[in-house]
Amino acid sequence: MLMEITIKIDEKLVDALKQGRRPDGRLVGTKNSLGNLTGIEFLPFNRKPRLREADEILYQSANGWLKQSCKRVKMWISTSRDIGMGRGAMALMTEAQEITLFMNQLAKEAREYVEN
Repeated sequence: MLMEITIKIDEKLVDALKQGRRPDGRLVGTKNSLGNLTGIEFLPFNRKPRLREADEILYQSANGWLKQSCKRVKMWISTSRDIGMGRGAMALMTEAQEITLFMNQLAKEAREYVEN
């Protein structure tokens, strides 16, 4: 029993294969209404880059920042190792306290805005 199968391949894919590149995608068998295999088709992967907005900087301090993205609020603090562990820990604590006070001030303003 002989079976006739058609193979659908884009010209760009053939050119990529001739150049020795490996195409990203998958081979899929196509079937007719009876469920019989009628052909093979190459479907490339949908590799679209994720587009998202840049984070908004809410507060910038000497050693860190507070940013807001569409889903999260991010806080980052850093100090130099040259100042030592004790002073570094103190600097981190004061920066964290400064950013936390700013966040509390924002929350207070938001509450006042909602109440009025």
